[in-house]
Amino acid sequence: PDGTRDPSFGNDGEVDTTFGLPKPTGAPGWNIAFATPIATATTIAVDSQDRPIVGGTWDTALFWCAIYNYTSTGYTARLTASGAADPTYNAGKGYAETGGPGMVMALAKTAEGGVATIGYGYACGPKSIREDARFDSVNENGEQSAGLDPERPTMNLEPMLAADSLGRALVVQEQEFEETPHKLLRLQPSGAIDTSFGFGGGIPIVGQLTRPGA
Repeated sequence: PDGTRDPSFGNDGEVDTTFGLPKPTGAPGWNIAFATPIATATTIAVDSQDRPIVGGTWDTALFWCAIYNYTSTGYTARLTASGAADPTYNAGKGYAETGGPGMVMALAKTAEGGVATIGYGYACGPKSIREDARFDSVNENGEQSAGLDPERPTMNLEPMLAADSLGRALVVQEQEFEETPHKLLRLQPSGAIDTSFGFGGGIPIVGQLTRPGA
């Protein structure tokens, strides 16, 4: 509570782990051996049992996209309350691939004990271009939620997310033009836009800010 490190958590208050994520592979024709996984944590929540749930990205392979780059995948993983990587997450795998290629940029706890996530990837072309964001959710065991619609829409979303007691997610849709206000949207647990919310599923965010906060 006073801001100092809690020595009962991890190693004197610090946890260093790759959650058992695999090491990247080399580019075709290149004999590259990676010594360790390359993992980054970007967002975090804590469940009702004081277990941190982490979302982020890990590099899966070296590839060519205008310049050499890494292809990456979003993941979620869980620590125990004492700060150890939880090997029981996702049927003993220790991590779950979440948010599609790219990274998990926001997560929120759900009423079923899991987390909802927003993730996005990058398309390869003359330059790397950010793709639309994708909504996902996993249950308390780290497995994909059964109600997710495989045809759920992808949108240009801000890295913000909240979930209500009915499993509906609140997200902010980023508009292409600065003069067009961003929208607060509500998604059904399936990932579909909830058209009963606001004006056909969205409420314009108006004000002096060009971008919303958190």
